[in-house]
Amino acid sequence: MKRVTVWQKVRLGLLASLVAFPALANIRLTPTGPAETVFHWASQRCEAWDVPDAPARAWRLADGSVRLIAAHHKNRVMAGPGLGQVRPDCRVTYQANNNPDPAAHDGHGWIAAPWTPDGRTVHALVHMEYHGNRHKQFCPAGKYMACWGNAITLVTSTDGGATFTRPAGDAVVAAGSQPYDGQAGRRQGIFQPSNVVTVGACRVAAVWAEALGAQRRGQCLLRNCDGGSPGQWLAWDGADFTTDLAGPAGGQPGPTCAPVSPEVLTNSLASITRHQGTGLYVGLMAARRSPQPGAAPEVGIWSTTSADLITWTQPVLVQAVPVMTAFGCNDGEAFAYPSLIDPKSSSLNFEDMADTAFLYLTRIKTNGCKLTQDRDLVRVPVTVSGIETPQPEKNP
Repeated sequence: MKRVTVWQKVRLGLLASLVAFPALANIRLTPTGPAETVFHWASQRCEAWDVPDAPARAWRLADGSVRLIAAHHKNRVMAGPGLGQVRPDCRVTYQANNNPDPAAHDGHGWIAAPWTPDGRTVHALVHMEYHGNRHKQFCPAGKYMACWGNAITLVTSTDGGATFTRPAGDAVVAAGSQPYDGQAGRRQGIFQPSNVVTVGACRVAAVWAEALGAQRRGQCLLRNCDGGSPGQWLAWDGADFTTDLAGPAGGQPGPTCAPVSPEVLTNSLASITRHQGTGLYVGLMAARRSPQPGAAPEVGIWSTTSADLITWTQPVLVQAVPVMTAFGCNDGEAFAYPSLIDPKSSSLNFEDMADTAFLYLTRIKTNGCKLTQDRDLVRVPVTVSGIETPQPEKNP
């Protein structure tokens, strides 16, 4: 008899709850109003590089108040009585140590995926960058993109997010399978956690893996079923969550993760939100991509839908806007880091949405062909305008 894994049982349960909605249905989102500024860099910044440089995440404290972060590597939290009333706080809540040793995974850290079980303790996955170009002994080329190494680490707060600390001992959640190579000529490692979503008794987050050695490029998944322990975050291996992405050890390459839906997830998922009415997950990305194979590329914010976080639909365009990785020299602005947040979400971590929500974005002023540090956090109201079942492609 074929063995059914724990995750397969969870997937079957999810699919069984979607009888009225096919597993490959697409949830279509439509903007319904103008952008509203949440953080205005020109008037609210605490310093020149106090900028929204990661997708907006929010959580509720036990007293009902809200915290929101759209991190830079000097991480600061916005606070208020509700999601629409958060204001900047200039205190730095977390800053990594710019350790020159790439194996320490403690260079520059962006809090990317906070989650709280009780409104007091807050765990967070950190997008941890190593800038080898600043440490010539590890990067002969001295170039940022050629010497960028990345890992995912963990920090924890016991005061609702006012201060985060790295746990003693092993704080590495996921690292590349190969030792850092300052002569690789391209970025390497594991990047850009999505927010955390709860599935049963576990938590799941998407991360992006770059190809190096045996590791394939694409969107991987991490799952934690035992609180905030770093070693308990295991990666999807193609059948279940069994792989500890601790990185290389003893001079040998470390394990790898299996990308999910690599044919459609060619860009990283910045945000994952569960739609209450269908139980389907909506993922967001900012990209230049083709809406269908063979079609002309379009630039903007895209959504994709999944029933089980493993199989995702062909992305559909939510909003056509220039994005950080694809903008024209005369555009004047570009957008990045999309996330969906519903102020009325029933979750402490705003994991789900009804039929309306806000699309949060970083809006970056451009100067000709260059991005500037003038970056605002904005939000656009969106609504679920349809649930579509993709039609099979017809043979010519």
